[in-house]
Amino acid sequence: MSEDERERLLDLIYDAAVEPVIFDEVLRRIGALANASGGLLEGFSHVNEYSSFHNQVGLDPERKILHEAFYMQNPLADAMVTKPEGRLYRSDELVDISALKRTAFYADMLQPQDKLHSAMAALASRPDFIVALHFMRSEKAGAWADDELDKIRFFIPHLQRAAKLRLRLHEYSLLGQAKLDALDLISTGVLLLDGAAKVIFANRAADRLFRHETPIVRIMRDHTLTGGSYRDTDFLRQMIDATLLGGPGGVLLISDTVSEAVVSIAPIRSQTSERLQNSGMRTPKVAVFVSDTARKQLPPPSLLAHRYGLTPMETKVASELASGRALEACSGELGIGINTFKTHARRIYNKTGTRGQADLIRMLVNLSPIMVVAAE
Repeated sequence: MSEDERERLLDLIYDAAVEPVIFDEVLRRIGALANASGGLLEGFSHVNEYSSFHNQVGLDPERKILHEAFYMQNPLADAMVTKPEGRLYRSDELVDISALKRTAFYADMLQPQDKLHSAMAALASRPDFIVALHFMRSEKAGAWADDELDKIRFFIPHLQRAAKLRLRLHEYSLLGQAKLDALDLISTGVLLLDGAAKVIFANRAADRLFRHETPIVRIMRDHTLTGGSYRDTDFLRQMIDATLLGGPGGVLLISDTVSEAVVSIAPIRSQTSERLQNSGMRTPKVAVFVSDTARKQLPPPSLLAHRYGLTPMETKVASELASGRALEACSGELGIGINTFKTHARRIYNKTGTRGQADLIRMLVNLSPIMVVAAE
């Protein structure tokens, strides 16, 4: 593969984050390099057994329905759940071939498609959700050679960044629609940087982080970003510079004596960049996501009401419970009796599956770090 061909394929990988159908072509091209006869990229919950998105090439579309109905849990998927992100495995390393051939999964899914050997990697992993990459081929083609895996392995960091960006876009449909005002509706700080590493957009959550009396990440007068220390600033700027030069981005943990922030950096390439530029801003090249782990935000009342089916009064009671104050103080704030307040609280615990005020607060704090917030 020539350098130009490789760069075009990298562009396709990042384009696929906002145009999911492009992942089909990405799978086809990388698979051809490694002599694969099929490819699969799937985001799925192995706990709730549902598929969030699914791209495949060289596989029978009819089997996709069967897969989602009966085989969300299968020997290959189960083997990947506990594996670290970004590492490529031969299926033969993780699953005994003879045992695999005795399963209904093999009989219904693999054998009819003449597939046996897989090269597999977890591109993104959460406690109940995984984005898995599979390249497959027949038993006759044999196990994967090291040089074939190396051809796939080169693209893994880029596929990881694209898959994680796709997750964000899939969950909130924000960047994919290039509606920058929508970025103001999430509680994670989002910054867009141009080719000179200058901040050209910061959403409201980022602005709130910067306005804190001791901000852990800052925007300087020249519109560049700094960390809490010289060391953090060097690491942050090195990663941004590397991303601007075509790198896959990465994640940094920046901390000081009282707080810490997780900073995730991802490239914006091709179509993504063009769409954001069409919103009337300078061309963005890098997206930076900042989550302050020490100053977690609770989800807004409107979201709680929608997610758990709370009544208007239950929503008010839930907000008071989330404050952590004593029940008497909470009921007094709402102007209702303590027994009435406790009745509403019991209904809230039942609807949210929590066991009391402390458990409710713990659940709220641990909800997804990217949370749609109420309009101000």
